[in-house]
Amino acid sequence: QELSALTDQLTQAKNKIAELEQAAGAKEEALSQNQSSLANLKNEKDQLANQLTQANQGASEQAVQLKASQEKVKALEALTEQLTQAKNKIAELETASSTKDQALNDNLSSLETLKTEKDQLANQLTQATQATTEQATQLKASQDKLKELSVLTDQLTSAKNKIAELEQAVGAKDVQVADLKSMMDKLKESLESELDSYKAKLEMAQRGIVVQVLTDVSFDSGSAHLSQEGKRIIQKIANVLENEEKNYRILIEGHTDNRPIQYSRWKSNWQLSSERALSVLDSILKESKIDPSRCSIAGFGEQRPIGDNSIPEGRRQNRRVEIIIQPEIIKIRKPQGPLPSGLP
Repeated sequence: QELSALTDQLTQAKNKIAELEQAAGAKEEALSQNQSSLANLKNEKDQLANQLTQANQGASEQAVQLKASQEKVKALEALTEQLTQAKNKIAELETASSTKDQALNDNLSSLETLKTEKDQLANQLTQATQATTEQATQLKASQDKLKELSVLTDQLTSAKNKIAELEQAVGAKDVQVADLKSMMDKLKESLESELDSYKAKLEMAQRGIVVQVLTDVSFDSGSAHLSQEGKRIIQKIANVLENEEKNYRILIEGHTDNRPIQYSRWKSNWQLSSERALSVLDSILKESKIDPSRCSIAGFGEQRPIGDNSIPEGRRQNRRVEIIIQPEIIKIRKPQGPLPSGLP
């Protein structure tokens, strides 16, 4: 805006100078005409002087000529005065023109300074634009980093929650293992004589505590009714299970050797093994207050041998009832997506 204002002032100054130059030209023309008139007047004056000399020839003529000469002198004096005023006006115009020239030079100098400042400001604007672009890029990168950090924070929180769940599950598993070991010890103590005489076998397996009772001891041959010795052994087991009830599941499995049924009412080893498992379950439920909903039975016949059916001792081992005490299954959810690295 300042540059536009200066440009308008410069244009007005140029117009004013043109007007002054036109007026000065007109005055010079008028001065030239006055000088020509002055020369003519001088000639006329000389003529009047001649006429004055000749005026002696006639008074009337002289009087007329004198009057005319006086009028001419007045006119000359008026023209002289006009010439003086014109010269003074020219001097004033020259002074004003010089002042305008100086102002014009000053304006031109200011205009050059403004152009230089404009170029500097344009350079500064370019640099500022570049810096703004760089800052915008850096801001975008920072925002992306913040988003990544937010995602990592969520993943870290999820991982920590998962670790807490795992620690809780491991703690629960540890409690279960300790409880199973305690029950294992009590079963060993209760079945000490049976274990020593190989009438029963006790082991900690992946599926839980497994109590094996040989059917040759607990059942008569081909029978699904517990013998007195079988009832006594099952009673001991039931007492421990009742006193150590901790929401365990109790699975009773019946097993036989591979010799086919010949002299009994059972249609197959499947049926015999299932009926023996059911007899053991009935005895446990009668002799204890164990919740029946936690119990189940299965008959496998000769399908899961643990001994060699080609020899008597192997077949004896295969004829068994297994009581499996299984802890409650603790489910651990699988983590969703990859866990972030560098977790504490």
